[in-house]
Amino acid sequence: MNRQKIIYSILILFILILGIGLFYQRMKAQTAFNDFLKLHQLAQHDIQYETKELSFGGSGIILYQVQLPQFKIAHKIDKLIIRQDEGTVTLQMQGLKIDVLKTLNNYYGKNIIKAVQNYVPFEDALQKPFISLGLMGFETIKGDAVFILNPSQNPTQINGKIHLPSLADIQLSFPVETIRDADYRENLFYLGYGNVQEITVEIQDAGLFAAYVHYLKQLGQEDALIYAKELSKHQDFMRHIKFNTPIKLTPFYQEVFY
Repeated sequence: MNRQKIIYSILILFILILGIGLFYQRMKAQTAFNDFLKLHQLAQHDIQYETKELSFGGSGIILYQVQLPQFKIAHKIDKLIIRQDEGTVTLQMQGLKIDVLKTLNNYYGKNIIKAVQNYVPFEDALQKPFISLGLMGFETIKGDAVFILNPSQNPTQINGKIHLPSLADIQLSFPVETIRDADYRENLFYLGYGNVQEITVEIQDAGLFAAYVHYLKQLGQEDALIYAKELSKHQDFMRHIKFNTPIKLTPFYQEVFY
């Protein structure tokens, strides 16, 4: 009997220690998250999520089932890891899912038909990526992404890596000239609120090119067929592009957000 009491006591003590440990970790995660929000002038409602925890070693914050409501890009992130290091912020998105059709509706609204009609094959492939995806027949895309931001830079330099299984591996690097209009907000997620005049992009194909070639061939136009023939010869695409007309990122933000 005494032996059973000892075992029960040890078990209760173990559960108590475990509970205290979990509570302590949650408090540390909440404190770290609050510090992150304060540092980057964010409010609690700027990041929607279900649960959070500290990453192993306490070097970052992990949020689960995340949405960033500032953006018109219809998305869900299974796991968002936030790390800060020497002035940079790394946002690592695991299990990123984007609803292409809903994003097009959010972005263009009732003007979507006109936007598609004005789309120039191949020339607009990078400038209008969601129309490109829609024309290739993709309703949703899934993958992982990492974005590195430096809030102290002006213009803001954004570097990104995107992995889309069975489609492509993409690396992006571009500066954003911030626009401080009435809808601008002084916080981390508005570092991309502005215009992009140039971009360095590298695409390693894993099926994306074939999908775009199929779209070009379906058009049956002479220029489109020439582009299709040339694109089908390549497995990668590496360019530094300067746009004659800057790409506006501001329309990807919600006009009103509370």
